[in-house]
Amino acid sequence: MLNKDKDRPGVLISILGFREGGAEIMPIRIANYLHARHYNVGVHCLEPEQNEKIRKQLSPGIPVHCTHRFWKMGIIIRKYNYKVVNTHCIASQLLMTRVRKRIPFLKVYHVATSHGGYEGLEQKEATELLHLVDPYVDRWTYVADNNCRLLREIKVSENKLVKVGNAMERPEHISPVKWSDYSVPEDAIVFTVITRAVWKKCWRETIEAIKKAREITGENIHLVLCGTGPVRDELLREPCEEFIHFPGTVGNPCDFYSASYCGLLLSRLECAPLGLIEMYYAGIPVIATDTGDVAEMMQYGEERTGILLPLSEDGMIPVDEAAKAIACMIQNPELYQKVKENAKKKAAFFEMDRIMERYIQIFER
Repeated sequence: MLNKDKDRPGVLISILGFREGGAEIMPIRIANYLHARHYNVGVHCLEPEQNEKIRKQLSPGIPVHCTHRFWKMGIIIRKYNYKVVNTHCIASQLLMTRVRKRIPFLKVYHVATSHGGYEGLEQKEATELLHLVDPYVDRWTYVADNNCRLLREIKVSENKLVKVGNAMERPEHISPVKWSDYSVPEDAIVFTVITRAVWKKCWRETIEAIKKAREITGENIHLVLCGTGPVRDELLREPCEEFIHFPGTVGNPCDFYSASYCGLLLSRLECAPLGLIEMYYAGIPVIATDTGDVAEMMQYGEERTGILLPLSEDGMIPVDEAAKAIACMIQNPELYQKVKENAKKKAAFFEMDRIMERYIQIFER
């Protein structure tokens, strides 16, 4: 076992569980980064169930603790000498609130990270929860500007707020998948989505946009929808066109993106999506809706890394405009090559070292 630097604080990264989603994947990458640099780091899960493909993304030398009870959490913190707990979901933040409230003599700091969970709740419920949690948080970090609105509304001290953003380490090896393994024709023009299959990720609207784009272009466009969730379950029970594919959970998003013509992120609610970064590392452009920090992440100088679409006035996906954007990506090769090159160059803005310097400064303070 590696010797840990005694001057470095032990850090426990707390997540809901080993499941799909940026609020789980990003904390795993933070833990891996700290572990590689000899920090005493562990991961805490509230859910015992594990998605094995996600679980395998965590370095094997990192201990994993699973509990939803405050007193067991206190024992874990004390036994493993964790000085900082970094929570990445509302449930973890509520658990740490109970820990610090019920075990006041436990010397531990709470760094709470917001990935957009509170924004997905009704305003009254979100406000009540934040009022409950904030007194037991030493520092709030957030990944996108829209995470801050509710925090500022409840008058969280500006000294406690730090924007960190999202990032990921560039994969050492990217091996494009063989579409034939997923019943996708070799001559297909493939657009890929890798998200959780929940309502706000708008898989149904994405399917409709692809159907319309096929009509506009007359091209053999195929849509690959990677991920699991209730919307996928519903779609699998319904009749589905042969140009729509559902591989399920993938542990290697860049391998799927690199085999694709373009990425899609037609979503009603995003913060700073990791999927965009994975597309850039895979070297493909994106068609995305303007939510959270997506516009900033797609900006490259005076140009963009793809086509950005505003949501409709009622906050819905503009399906017709999305279809036209998909068609444009195919029918305008000059535009496609330009945004593709911009996407490759933009990848450098999301190297893991950039954001981990911020996290480490916060943890060590």
